[in-house]
Amino acid sequence: MKEAGVKNCYGIVGDTSNTFATSLSKCGIEFVHVRHEEAGAFAAQGEALRLDRLTAVAGSCGPGSLHFINGLYEANRNRAPVILIASQIVAERIGLRVHSGGRLQSRSYKGCSVFCEMVLTPEQARRLTVAACQAAITRRGVAVLILPVDVADSDAADELPYSVHVNKPVIRPNDADLDEMAPPHCGGLECHDLRWLRLLRMRTTKSSCSPSDCRHRSHIPRGAKTRLSTITRTMSA
Repeated sequence: MKEAGVKNCYGIVGDTSNTFATSLSKCGIEFVHVRHEEAGAFAAQGEALRLDRLTAVAGSCGPGSLHFINGLYEANRNRAPVILIASQIVAERIGLRVHSGGRLQSRSYKGCSVFCEMVLTPEQARRLTVAACQAAITRRGVAVLILPVDVADSDAADELPYSVHVNKPVIRPNDADLDEMAPPHCGGLECHDLRWLRLLRMRTTKSSCSPSDCRHRSHIPRGAKTRLSTITRTMSA
């Protein structure tokens, strides 16, 4: 979770989440204690959207994790990358209708998440955690990882680490939209000029400067440089 960019985890420590909260303190992720789980879910959503990074929430078994529901539905609808660590009773008692038990995977979180899986053995923990983080980041939604307390209390399995890809792709208009905004033969423009215009637009996606005074002008052919101002006016018209 730390390698995926998680800085804070919102929730309430206690009962089946004690071991997980202790592990967070060792890896540098701050556990932010809230007065109610629902408030923690909304806080995690706000941080994820405002800072554009993966944020975590965690709660104890039974009603502890279920109190996140309202905030998780909101986060998933708003496409906020949030991961929930929902602690659960010991695995051998799941499905026996014991106190604080529940079918979290099939009934509670399926409708408000893009990923929902249960960690059944310590050997699955790292790989499923990476899969949950990756799903929340790439699919822009809530990922739920159900963690039985007996698995959380077990020693971590010795295995090779898995990496989470957090690269942000460049998003630009498709070729048809670019052709409509700046036709290749509009105003004497040639096809190669439009290709360099597309390249320029891709390179300046994160820049606040305009194409006419951008630092990437050196990458544009000499013939296309003389018509950049015309291209800019055509695009803005």
